Amino acid sequence: MVDPGRLAEQEIEHSRRVAARCPEMTWGWETPAGRIRARRRADLIAASVGLRADMCVLEIGCGTGLFTAMIAQTGAALMAIDISEELLVEKAKARGLPEDRVRFLRGRFENHDPGGPFDAVIGSSVLHHLDIGVALARIHALLTPGGAMCFAEPNMLNPQVCLERFCRRWFPYVSPQETAFVA
Repeated sequence: MVDPGRLAEQEIEHSRRVAARCPEMTWGWETPAGRIRARRRADLIAASVGLRADMCVLEIGCGTGLFTAMIAQTGAALMAIDISEELLVEKAKARGLPEDRVRFLRGRFENHDPGGPFDAVIGSSVLHHLDIGVALARIHALLTPGGAMCFAEPNMLNPQVCLERFCRRWFPYVSPQETAFVA
């Protein structure tokens, strides 16, 4: 069994390396096609949970705040959490999102108290980095009755994702312990 604390430390170190480069270019969000994919993903997540201005939302693994900024356009109140100090301070907080509606927290989601309850819990490419059993139980506990969750995750059945996981040295944005879901 993998030590969750050790996993968290590996994720923090990997985030430092990614933050030192241009993370959004590294992850492919800064290309013309990447910007379209990011917008489509944010819109899909927002629509899946029915985001509205009167909602309180938790975003897990906000990273650079790219999706946070897009989701903030719905008018919902957002609490965004990430394990990486570098990504939060140097990237996400630097976006200058409205402080009356968007708050950032640094911590490991599985053992951090982000407050709540939340009408929705969302994330992009984050669940596969977490202790999934613990994370899902925490998400369930943080949701209001009738609340919703939506996550966009890498799928091993996608040939690109599969190649990234088996040829990691060519894809520096894939952390050593990172995996992906199947279906």
